Amino acid sequence: MNRYNLNENSKARKVFRILGPILLGVGAILMLFSLLSLFTFNFSTSFLGFIGIPVLFVGAVFTSLGYMGAMARYSASQTAPVAKDVTNYMVDNTSESVARMAGAVVKEVKGGSAPVKCEQCGEVAHEGAVFCDNCGKPLAKVCPKCSATNDQNARFCQKCGEPL
Repeated sequence: MNRYNLNENSKARKVFRILGPILLGVGAILMLFSLLSLFTFNFSTSFLGFIGIPVLFVGAVFTSLGYMGAMARYSASQTAPVAKDVTNYMVDNTSESVARMAGAVVKEVKGGSAPVKCEQCGEVAHEGAVFCDNCGKPLAKVCPKCSATNDQNARFCQKCGEPL
């Protein structure tokens, strides 16, 4: 824990933890006297509320500063396991989709085409292959008119429109 210098303000923290509750108590007493004087119609000490409100505020700020680290550590200890579980759940259940999407993006950026499957045996051919590695069937149709290479399931040439 010392790696992050978390205890470098221990003196200030002690001062805040002692002074904060004291100021809260003094402010509460001043406010109590002020309210009592208002309800008893004895307005001689009603001005104490104007002193009590800022003293209460400073006491509350000091107290929160004194215990802020403890509250943050408690909050982190409660939320970190939940965040870890959510992250693991997302990674486990979306890794295939993310990999598939990333592959499609990479192919699109590189200008590659989708993998070709052989119509006869269903084998996925390697990129740039003209014949199936498994059964030897041609993976593309060649146009008899213009010699353009078309998909194996194309009915018309993509270059000249000739029926295949």
